[in-house]
Amino acid sequence: MKDGDRAIRECLDKMAVKEAFARYAVTMDTGDAEGFANIFTEDALWRWETEAFKVVFRGRGELRDLAALVARSCPGAQHMMGNHVVDVRGGKAHAVCELMVSLSRPEAIYPVMQGFYDADLRKTGEKWLISELRVRVENPEILLQGKIGEYWAGIRDYLLK
Repeated sequence: MKDGDRAIRECLDKMAVKEAFARYAVTMDTGDAEGFANIFTEDALWRWETEAFKVVFRGRGELRDLAALVARSCPGAQHMMGNHVVDVRGGKAHAVCELMVSLSRPEAIYPVMQGFYDADLRKTGEKWLISELRVRVENPEILLQGKIGEYWAGIRDYLLK
């Protein structure tokens, strides 16, 4: 493969990885639990670990349940991601991006959380799938306080069970 072809392939792969993150946000936020599960590999891991708790979802079935829980417990939540840094090496990639989540309620739009997604992806055919995603939220204790704590109680209780 020529250097120009290699550069184009790398650019296309990086765009596809970013699209996997976009699909993560859109499917989660619209309640498309099946679509959400399908952006992950069959054996994927989704991890959210803080000093207060450790949560791991394994495989598409559990990830489908996670997306359904968020849709049921917290309608109006919306993910925004940016500042993607993507490193592609053959059929594998590592990506980090910043995240923010807001929550729209009749009385206000609440900033809920900010942090980072740190992910490993694998290329399956022409599609990039997330094989492991690590969530790092800055100041996760705010999810337990005030109106945010009230609105996120269902998710919090599920995660901490």
